[in-house]
Amino acid sequence: YQRRVRGNMRFQTLLSLLFSLIIATEQLSLHTGFKDPFDLTSKRNQKAPEEPCPYHPSPQPLPNPLPSEIASALETAKNFLISSSANIPGFFVNIVYLGQTLFEYGHGAKDLKYPNVPPDSNTIFRIGSVSKTFAAVALFQAIEDGLIYSLDDPIRKYIQDFPSIVFPFGPPNSDITWRQIVSHLSGLPREAPCNFSACFVDSETILSRLSTEYLSVRPYTRVYYSNLAISLIGRLLEGLRGQKFEEIVQTKILNPLKMYDTGFDFTPSVIERMAVPYNIEHIPVTGPPFELGWSRPAGQMFSTGADLAKFVNFLASSGAENDTNPVLNPDLLRQMLLPTYVDPDANMIWSFPWESNLVENYLVRKKSGVIFGFTAVISVIPELQLGCNILWNSVGVDSLSVADGLYKILIPAFEQALLKLQPQPVLPPDVQDYEGIYYSSEPGYETFEIVFQNGLLIFAGAAALNWVPSLGDTFVTYIPPGFNTPSCDDLQFGSYIDSFLTFSRGRDGKIKSFYIPGLYWGVSFSKN
Repeated sequence: YQRRVRGNMRFQTLLSLLFSLIIATEQLSLHTGFKDPFDLTSKRNQKAPEEPCPYHPSPQPLPNPLPSEIASALETAKNFLISSSANIPGFFVNIVYLGQTLFEYGHGAKDLKYPNVPPDSNTIFRIGSVSKTFAAVALFQAIEDGLIYSLDDPIRKYIQDFPSIVFPFGPPNSDITWRQIVSHLSGLPREAPCNFSACFVDSETILSRLSTEYLSVRPYTRVYYSNLAISLIGRLLEGLRGQKFEEIVQTKILNPLKMYDTGFDFTPSVIERMAVPYNIEHIPVTGPPFELGWSRPAGQMFSTGADLAKFVNFLASSGAENDTNPVLNPDLLRQMLLPTYVDPDANMIWSFPWESNLVENYLVRKKSGVIFGFTAVISVIPELQLGCNILWNSVGVDSLSVADGLYKILIPAFEQALLKLQPQPVLPPDVQDYEGIYYSSEPGYETFEIVFQNGLLIFAGAAALNWVPSLGDTFVTYIPPGFNTPSCDDLQFGSYIDSFLTFSRGRDGKIKSFYIPGLYWGVSFSKN
């Protein structure tokens, strides 16, 4: 029995050593380029190669004249919009980049009585549900101002009269939160409990009626698009700020952005500047503009192409390193643009209250609107600081698909042009002194190789190093254009990008070691 136990222990020790050898060869292969002669890992895993993580060039100022790729794409985009809007009386489009209007174009007629007069940047259009984006900004401003502590707080914490609305099937649900209503995940009914064509009631009446309503779906199970939910945001903010919602938007969003041709009230001067709305048969929509009453936050607003360019530039500024917009804290703005729910077919990604999807490996945040003879869509890619607005004076156009088609033209052209404009890496004068194989100060950690190759200081074969002179011998890892990158999940799990390496020198002034703050605490890596 004792011999059998000793034999088992020897076998376990041998097995442990074998696994240690396999792990060591894996690490050596990954970080120094050493190839396992027995190729044990590939035989064990038999894993198909993964797609490399797409490279996103950083936005850069464009030269004048524009790069040929972008100039050609803008012309192609214009022709695409003309063909995709062939059955619409008129439209206006502008494309913004790095805070400036890069392209604008009006086509068709803003009034079919005058077929040769197209809409321009100052023509007023109703924007329908695009209004919801202003309610979302106002909600995030309430968080910034300390009126709401968290999006995940129940609304009843702040509005005591807010009713407990339940889903009638299954166990009781929790109280509705701000996050749920701004992202269409509350399960609230689509419309407010009032006559859609005459919703001239106050919030007290709406809340009283909601107390006898049921949720349409259980919260957080799927998106249930709700004009009621967004209207509640606007009207409940009135109680927190002591102002009408329209005044909140005017003073805290429109005025700071100098959007003086955007609003809620259709005065004679506004109506005079409006494009004529048409139905799908090109028959004018007559009479005074339809009034949404209590539901105004969900779809009442009007604007111009010039004003929406300012709004989209504000949204796109969330991708800037030094965002100084006058409306919303940059961190909250970035949070407002994050995804919250993916449809089962992955065709739509919802957020606050964006209707987004992936186009050419970028998440395009979009919001569309349709209301009585008008269609609108705004869209933005903060990572490129690129955005677009399209306004039509009719219905029957798939605005979200048109926006997608536009970006399928624009994104490849911008990527090609920006790749040529990317800044060169910053490297120290003694760059070759950083080369070498670095061994860990503690057993069981990786071995890293740093080489200077093709003008780049390559770290572990997985990233390049960019010097930060203000921090001394500190570098930050990044992925350069054309680099053979691993998959996106490998990049994230491996912390290959945006990690800091801080080097130390010996008494002779030569580089001797480095450590990686936040990654390997208490461990340094030294040359032999």
